[in-house]
Amino acid sequence: MSTARDVNVLLDRLSQSIEQKNKSEIIEINNELNKVTRNGTNCRGLFDNIYYVNNYMMDKECKPPQVESEEEVAQKIIKEMQNGKEEHRTS
Repeated sequence: MSTARDVNVLLDRLSQSIEQKNKSEIIEINNELNKVTRNGTNCRGLFDNIYYVNNYMMDKECKPPQVESEEEVAQKIIKEMQNGKEEHRTS
């Protein structure tokens, strides 16, 4: 893997860890980033290179889409309709 790709993967993992507030994983990823970039000395011009193109397919690998089946969608709609009827009964 290239340094840019490695850093991209680690930054995506870091973003997810921050969202999940997983401090131990944040520290681990930070250490890995420092190792890959040699404490930041090996990353100058990494993403401002005119030939650098963001790989959108790689972004999609990070978070797979959450697809619901037709049955799951139907069950949600039924629950929402039932909850709506219950709210009208109590008011």
